[in-house]
Amino acid sequence: MVQSSLINNVEGIVSTSEDVLIDPENTQEVDDATEASAPEASPLDELEQLLSNQEDAPDRMDLEQWKDIHGKFYASSIDGDDVYVWKSLKRFDYKSIAASGAMEKQETFENSVVRKCLLWPRPTPEFFQAGDAGTIPTLFKQIMHQSGFIPDDVALSMIRRV
Repeated sequence: MVQSSLINNVEGIVSTSEDVLIDPENTQEVDDATEASAPEASPLDELEQLLSNQEDAPDRMDLEQWKDIHGKFYASSIDGDDVYVWKSLKRFDYKSIAASGAMEKQETFENSVVRKCLLWPRPTPEFFQAGDAGTIPTLFKQIMHQSGFIPDDVALSMIRRV
């Protein structure tokens, strides 16, 4: 017999507070329990499924490549039927946008951030011209929030005395 504590280091296997013993001669019960609990879908699986019916959507290889390149990236929606995939704005990118003078005009700043961070759909000139008027400003807000630009009151409320 093998104690469950020996298998606790295997990802996805969680023991209860009781010491459960697994009898190798009675593997039918273990096999039935394993089949009953299907593994949860990863965020990449969920995103891949969500994008599967979108035209020219990235495939699993693209998503994994973005994960390797950016470490993390995000998916968001504006009206519930659309999907946007983007990365956060890094400090270097922010400084280069500032140095270009794009921050002088809000619309140019928003366009620059979205152009820099949007992974899908591709930020083509048509995307910026033909989309709904609020798409770019809303994506800009989502990107900036995930890039660490949060309202002052939220930032101040996160201060903890140690």
